[in-house]
Amino acid sequence: MASHSIPSGSKTTHLKKTILSSGNLHDKYDVLIKFYSAQNLPKKCIAGHIDPYFVADIDHQISFTSTILSNTLNPIWNDEEWIVRNIPSTAKLTVKIYDKEDGKLADNYIGRVVITDLINYDPSLKGYKIIGPFNQYNGRFHLSIQSKKVSKETKQLCEYTYDGPCRYSRHDCIAVGRLTMINTDCLYPTWKIQMKRISHFFPPNDRQYWSRQYQSARTIFGDYPLSIVLQAGIKLAHRTLFRKTLTHNDTGQLKSADDLWKFLLFDKATKKIRPCVYTYIIDDNTWRFSETGNQFFTDFASKHALLANCSEYILYGGQFHPRPKYGWNRLNDEWELVFDNVSGTYAPSGDLLVNLKALFLFNFPGLNIVTYNYKDPKLKQSLEDLRLAAENWSSIKVCDYTNGKILGQLMLVKQSKNTNMNDPRCKTYYPLAWMDENTLLTGNIDGHLIKIDIRHSSHMEKSQLNITPPVSAGKPVFSVVIKDEKTLFTYSFNRKLCICDLSSSILIKSLVSIPGSVNAIQACPLQTSCIALAVDTGNIGILDLSSYGSPSLSFLWQSIPADVCRLAWHPIREGRIAYSTRLGHIALYDTLTGRSRVVYDWRYTQPGSPTALFWGPLIPSFTEDETLAILYSIGDGKFHRWDSPDKGCLPTDLTSLVNESNNSSILTVAFSDDHKFLSVICSDSSLLIRSCLSLASVHHHFVNCLPTIVHYHPRYLLSSVDISSKQYWLAVNDKQNIRLINTLELNSCIINDLIGHTGDIECLAWSTSLDFLLASGSQDKTIRLWNVETYSPLKVYIEHSDIILSLIFSSCDSNLILSGSRDQSLHIWNIEQHTQLPDQPIITNIIENDEETNSNSEYKKRYSKPRPNRAEREKRRAAKMITNEMNDDQDDGLISSTNNIMNDLNSFAYRLLWPSETDRQAISDLSLLPDKASLFDRIKEQTMNSTNDFIYHMLYWSGEHNALLNELCKRNITSSNELFFWMAILNNSNEIQPLVDRTFDLIKENNEQQILEFITMMIKVKRNQELLEYLINHDHVECCLLLAILFGCIDQIRDRLPVSAQAADT
Repeated sequence: MASHSIPSGSKTTHLKKTILSSGNLHDKYDVLIKFYSAQNLPKKCIAGHIDPYFVADIDHQISFTSTILSNTLNPIWNDEEWIVRNIPSTAKLTVKIYDKEDGKLADNYIGRVVITDLINYDPSLKGYKIIGPFNQYNGRFHLSIQSKKVSKETKQLCEYTYDGPCRYSRHDCIAVGRLTMINTDCLYPTWKIQMKRISHFFPPNDRQYWSRQYQSARTIFGDYPLSIVLQAGIKLAHRTLFRKTLTHNDTGQLKSADDLWKFLLFDKATKKIRPCVYTYIIDDNTWRFSETGNQFFTDFASKHALLANCSEYILYGGQFHPRPKYGWNRLNDEWELVFDNVSGTYAPSGDLLVNLKALFLFNFPGLNIVTYNYKDPKLKQSLEDLRLAAENWSSIKVCDYTNGKILGQLMLVKQSKNTNMNDPRCKTYYPLAWMDENTLLTGNIDGHLIKIDIRHSSHMEKSQLNITPPVSAGKPVFSVVIKDEKTLFTYSFNRKLCICDLSSSILIKSLVSIPGSVNAIQACPLQTSCIALAVDTGNIGILDLSSYGSPSLSFLWQSIPADVCRLAWHPIREGRIAYSTRLGHIALYDTLTGRSRVVYDWRYTQPGSPTALFWGPLIPSFTEDETLAILYSIGDGKFHRWDSPDKGCLPTDLTSLVNESNNSSILTVAFSDDHKFLSVICSDSSLLIRSCLSLASVHHHFVNCLPTIVHYHPRYLLSSVDISSKQYWLAVNDKQNIRLINTLELNSCIINDLIGHTGDIECLAWSTSLDFLLASGSQDKTIRLWNVETYSPLKVYIEHSDIILSLIFSSCDSNLILSGSRDQSLHIWNIEQHTQLPDQPIITNIIENDEETNSNSEYKKRYSKPRPNRAEREKRRAAKMITNEMNDDQDDGLISSTNNIMNDLNSFAYRLLWPSETDRQAISDLSLLPDKASLFDRIKEQTMNSTNDFIYHMLYWSGEHNALLNELCKRNITSSNELFFWMAILNNSNEIQPLVDRTFDLIKENNEQQILEFITMMIKVKRNQELLEYLINHDHVECCLLLAILFGCIDQIRDRLPVSAQAADT
């Protein structure tokens, strides 16, 4: 959530009318309120979960409604900010918390928080008590308030003026959507946007009351018995259209004109701007609009009285539509919005169109906006052009390209209530292909294939092509291709590629495509031919290898609202699988029924967690039941056990039981196949071998690496009934190498390293049939087979075009290996038939165009540089430190390389750039650095849990001055020098500039002990380029990268960074 300062105002805008706020300006204030979170909310139902949101208001004059958070007792709101201008010093803030109940007339009331003094706000570290309806304690609520007196620039605003941020909410109504049928989802969207300073551009004395000359308005607002009924019906329809629900809503902030186009006006299906007309109204705080049209239900749903909730007045209203700025034949150029005042109900004055334009330009600078009075002939022409464009949008035309003549046209009629649902004319058509010179083939949203005969110029005849069995199971057909007028290829929404014989209309073969990167592959232990795939688009695929010649792939269609990262089959219960998501959730799924899915409420918070998920015996064990299987996970540096399938279950933390050191975190854990031993690898490179029965320590070794992958050798192999002699061997990753470890060795446990990959290792797999065979997948896009007895590579597989993410040996056929990649493919390859040897050169695609080759190499040189090798550079820094201590004549630099604070700062910056252990080993180039917004979020996450001085300075470097001020107010500053420094930094007055210069000189004289203050002062005096130059020259790469991202100049320094110790030494 971006932190806003309280802006002082905007440039003076010429308006038709304006109004000054009344009262004594010295008693008026501007406030910025930030809503953070709530804790320990009470359960309102037997299921034990609530969907909280809050409504805040100031003196019942202005209100703010938050987003709804699903299924949590400890909600965290990330971007809920509220700026209000010109409130009195006696203003009171009331926050009411509710539990959203879809399908009920009213939501559950949880409680309220009342703050009676907003100006002299005293923050509460524990949060404010939430008082329930019976004065009981119902949890705590966290917020912060900043206030300042109104300035000369803002004194013209009305009382309680909303001033940001611009927030939108889209509400999708299913009932109206099925009546209007304006899109394929059968959802009717309405939009509500909170805009800044509406009362300034449309003062209260310019309200537009309902028109007494309009018959429909008199019927609604007149003194008739029917009026009461109509008003009640319209208000009910308004609540239906704008009701917030858990599933059919979208909310966010609009920070620019581009956001307005992207989030509000783009068609979700086509990702284009759809030619249509919208009805809008502007009331005291919001801009509301919905699509209008010729159909009755669409037109009724967008009536101005309905949008205004049957209010007797609005501030303004009319219609608007988008259009290309330079004509409908140039759709890829700039677009503009055309606003008018067409409203019979309220008949707004055309004189206020200038106010309307000024309002939108203030809220969305750079927006192309045109305003027309309803009598302007240019408006009529613009709407006519829009109508023609809309017809072209929804029709199929056959043209002769030699002369441009239209040979035939098929109009696509939208569905209505009285339309025959079996009529192919009533569906939206997607792809086109020629069957012969007179026949087109297309597919519609119902999955039907339609033949179109174009020989009739007045109308084109249609008939349905029936394929046995159907190609799409009722899903939309997206693509059709015909080869040699005999073979038909179709691709539909169910991700199936079908091959059909047109002569017999028979389906020959169908293949299911993979919708994303394959993050994990797991073979079912009870049915080895069943393979589960974790896909990063929220899917779990099931691959059936029982028929080797034609493996089948299907997907579990129950939606998973996040990327699936880890999988673990239950070793005993058939069909039960556990999975984890990129959002940190752990879940259970029944693949046989598809109905049993449990997503635990508790989740991991660090990026990349959980890093491992597996089933194992109960530890410490109090039973000898070998059939008992418990779910375990690794994440946030801890080892957890999940004891119950209840979604409210909290994991048991086993970290203290298996880790001997309090200063190290757990990287990875593995059970031996016989469930006798547990191997634990920690962040201090220690390997702990423990007994599963008692968790007693068996061995303690140091492996000199930080692995994230660990695999025990199988105890039994398919090719033998004997126990393998390597059953206690471990294979772990060490960046680009593989380290073999014998866990039962008393002295040196490291056997040897397997060296050959050129990128970091991503996955490992032991062979299920050959005792000596190990496979590895890497970021270098290759898979290598290794002989662990001779420590040599055997073969290399090079067919993937991106990073290898997952890998297993097939239990059905010992010669098969399955590999998944970021290139969104799953490969099944045969070891015996594969002939690429590791010593042979790897063949790559050759680009014939020299110019393209040069440009690609230049791109790789610029954007695919290795990331800084931190360990090696730390060694070089230590050597520099010794050298500098021995050199009495060292130069006086701005920042000394011997400074320990600077080294700590580089370490801290390194953790922000690559937050998790997995990221630090997986990311190998600078092209994957976080953007400015992501880095902001990571810095702000540290403020809640850290007291490090780095945080305060980084908030200033990021431009988050108000957040810095809040943190400093919470902190107990005991040093007058420190207080003096921050006063000089945060004060922008020219009157204290000599004081700032004096502070700068003092810090320069003592920069060895005040490195952080010196960097902050350099930024204060705008000497950013000089600062970056020095950091680069003195090898402070991490700090330089962090500052360059915050300054927005990363591309200017990327080529100058020393990428490794070796390169710098050379």
